[in-house]
Amino acid sequence: MRFGVLGQVQVWTTEGDLVPVPETKVRALLADLLARQGGMVSVDQLVDDLWDDDLPANPTSALQLKVSRLRHALEHAEPGGGDLVGSRPSGYRLALEPGQTDVDAFTGQVARARQSADLHERAAMLAEALALWRGPAYADFADTDFARPAAQRLEEQRLTVLEALAETRLELGEHGLLIGELSELVTRHPLRERLLALQMRALYRAGRQSDALAGYARFRERLAEELGLDPGPELVGLHQAILEQDPALMAGTDMTVPEERHVGVSHRVGRLPAEVTSFIGRHSEVTRVKRLLSDARIVTLTGVGGVGKTRLALRVAVETQDEFPAGAWLVELSTVENPGLLVHKVSEALEIQDRSSRPALEVLVDFLRGKRLLLLLDNCEHLINGCALLAASLARSLPDLTILSTSRQALCVAGEQVLAVPALALAETDGTDGTDGVAGTEESEAVQLFAERASAMVPGFAVTDANRLTLEQICRRLDGIPLAIELAAARIKVLSVNQLLERLDDRFRLLTEGRRMTLPRQQTLRAMLDWSYNLCTEQERLLWARVSVFVDGMDLEAAESVCSGDGIEPDQVIDLVTGLVDKSVLVREERVQQARYRLLETVRQYGRDRLRELGDESRLKRLHRDWYRELVRRAESQWLGPGQAELFSRLRGELGNLRAALDCCVTEPDGVQVGLTMAADLYFYWIASGALREGRHWCELGLARDDTPTIARARALSVDARLATLQNDFAAAEPVIHEGQILARRLGDERSLAMLTHLRGLGALFQSDLPEAVVLFEQARRQYLEMNDPIGAALVQMYLATAHAHLDHHEEAVTLFADSVSTYEAHGEEWLRSYALCMSGIRAWRVGDVAGAYELVREAIRLRRPFNDRLGLAMCMDVMAWIAAHKGDDERAATLLGAVGVMWHSLGGSLFGYLTGYHQQCEAMTHDRLGSTRFEAALRKGAELHIDALIELALGDAGSPMAPRAGPAEQAPPSAPHTR
Repeated sequence: MRFGVLGQVQVWTTEGDLVPVPETKVRALLADLLARQGGMVSVDQLVDDLWDDDLPANPTSALQLKVSRLRHALEHAEPGGGDLVGSRPSGYRLALEPGQTDVDAFTGQVARARQSADLHERAAMLAEALALWRGPAYADFADTDFARPAAQRLEEQRLTVLEALAETRLELGEHGLLIGELSELVTRHPLRERLLALQMRALYRAGRQSDALAGYARFRERLAEELGLDPGPELVGLHQAILEQDPALMAGTDMTVPEERHVGVSHRVGRLPAEVTSFIGRHSEVTRVKRLLSDARIVTLTGVGGVGKTRLALRVAVETQDEFPAGAWLVELSTVENPGLLVHKVSEALEIQDRSSRPALEVLVDFLRGKRLLLLLDNCEHLINGCALLAASLARSLPDLTILSTSRQALCVAGEQVLAVPALALAETDGTDGTDGVAGTEESEAVQLFAERASAMVPGFAVTDANRLTLEQICRRLDGIPLAIELAAARIKVLSVNQLLERLDDRFRLLTEGRRMTLPRQQTLRAMLDWSYNLCTEQERLLWARVSVFVDGMDLEAAESVCSGDGIEPDQVIDLVTGLVDKSVLVREERVQQARYRLLETVRQYGRDRLRELGDESRLKRLHRDWYRELVRRAESQWLGPGQAELFSRLRGELGNLRAALDCCVTEPDGVQVGLTMAADLYFYWIASGALREGRHWCELGLARDDTPTIARARALSVDARLATLQNDFAAAEPVIHEGQILARRLGDERSLAMLTHLRGLGALFQSDLPEAVVLFEQARRQYLEMNDPIGAALVQMYLATAHAHLDHHEEAVTLFADSVSTYEAHGEEWLRSYALCMSGIRAWRVGDVAGAYELVREAIRLRRPFNDRLGLAMCMDVMAWIAAHKGDDERAATLLGAVGVMWHSLGGSLFGYLTGYHQQCEAMTHDRLGSTRFEAALRKGAELHIDALIELALGDAGSPMAPRAGPAEQAPPSAPHTR
């Protein structure tokens, strides 16, 4: 079992599976024990760290419960894991062996790097050490008293290693590439002499003597103003050497790497996956890609499937992300089969929840404008035309954007630089037989990869004098292709290296027919997959082909339903899945506390080819579609009740499959009505996830392809209109509502009629026509009640209460809000309840009940946290800013305004019209009281906050300025904005 703190606190089994640790307090307990580095932590200390002043009734018992849950989580993941949490009467400790944490791996790799005399090797090892970081140390607890010292100590070590790597690369002559990286670091750590010295040296070597001297002058002035100090003697000496153009500056550096430095905290934005296996070789390719990125804004890595394009791109992105202040972001395109969803997928990866009605590409460009960002588009080949058009459009509009793409063919756009990714290096032959002999005793990159992966299968496996030649021959047969090598290494569990080579020889002789030396790599990889396929039983092969219809993996229940029949009984699926996992065909993952299985993309494409050969693709796609149609139907029927958060997480994890099912619906004539029903039943997911545009995409695609007058069409029209209304796209919503009402009356579809009346009221509310909104909401409520739909009635009643509140009909509003919340609570519904509480909080704030408003909105945020509902959170955060300003806490109000400004911008819109005036008045009042300088500084601070930190800022704590209190700083709430 391994533990990670270089990023969010995480635990992995020895097989590399992520261990779910439930509950924030339990994770905090784990973080606390890890931060103490195996030392005993007293009960009193742990209680203080976990609860501070908000103590439970029986602190000792509460702590024992958290310890028990931590032990259970570790034991459930791996037998004996629970024993790691040791106890004594005085406290608890985490009994870890050396090497069980990512900190151990990091420090060990750094120590080995410092011992290396080879500069290239040292640079590679330091880069690998830094790649272990998944984010700031103890990222989810870095602001706590117990984790802060450890986090700061680790961040200091990381910064020292960054300096060491920069120095090594400077010695290697990479001063041109380093200038941008060092500039970002110096900006973040302006008083760190070591970084400045490295930057000055790099600038001087690049022929920019004046820039180096100017940087020194700025540093000296700032040091004198802020600390009253002069630069140290080493920096002064370097400055003098630059003035004198000392020839020694162009030689190697004589600066040493200090072990301890001023504490500095590094922060990284973006989204890149953590590397869970070691990165072998590729040093020259990494360097070449970096150089291409420094010269071009679009770089494409090409090569056959399995050659390692994605892994190389990710490694480059990790090593260069500090050059991009707005981060490095991965967009995985392998799960996107519809070119129309390409922009949606990019926006989703960038965490843009667009509720506007503008073209999706326009919103994306607007969001990226002015951001220096690296966008990694992975697996473009099946969307090559769409990716080429997107990359060209973004490059033309966004001069600060850099695109790194992977594809089996180039995008062929202006300004693109292309690098064909080669196979891993093999040992040179000695010339005696032309193929099999190897010279030297050091392992090639290909053999290193084989040995690394084989040791994970068979602990203790290593390259020896006895097996080195055989391993080189195996890797040569596989042409050094990483995926093929990894698949072969998995067989070490059952075969010796000699048996493995023999089977490869036999199999490849059949495939190549004497053309071994001219065999294309694609055929070699195909042969490797053919060989893996033939090692499977007949039923395993059949299941491999059938599960290829799942775009982003599946759980066991889905596999049993979709893939059984015609040769596979449902109760056989679990054993077949186990067999494919053992053969490294299926990969097991843990999502939402449920085991899932997926095929690597190349392996999935191979399975899809086999499925086509069997003539069974269309049938399996329909079975897949029908399974997800039923999943959506069940989710829709259970949504307005307990378990909403789990349902939402389940659907979010199945989004790739849902898209594939919807795509199957709209591309087959007999499936359009099914697709309309699915798209309509997902209305709650489209709204809760902020995917309003995608929901409209599927509704409108189906509506355009089949105009049969059915209830499915009427519901899709009402959902399409609802999503358009939430985007404030009233012009588009009105004709859809009109058509839907005509069709619903014709069909006698009372449900759609009620929803469409409700939508007309919503449009009136959002456009501030409050009297009209009241009339329409009253009508819709009657319609819902006549259908015996209490949740529908409560939903429209919530908006009716809002309209009454803004007409100052406060008694009616209070009663309606209370009834609405009561109905939601009775059904165990949380998502809509959070909206009702937020709107009720706005009403309370408007009448001066600031304490009541604070508690209502606080509870709304708590209920909303499990959902990815950025729209709802943005509304709550805005209201919290108004409350903070009312209490006189202008710094916090302005910080929240800065954060929600970014949120509204990423959503492609702003507050609904009837609330905009409150935001504007809060902004003006806060600006006037703080002054421009402090106000702008607070806005910038808020704009940089991560969503979790933002929520903590909004909620505050018992003693924070946000908590309800009386005092002279309170201001009267702003007057209501104009309504008609």
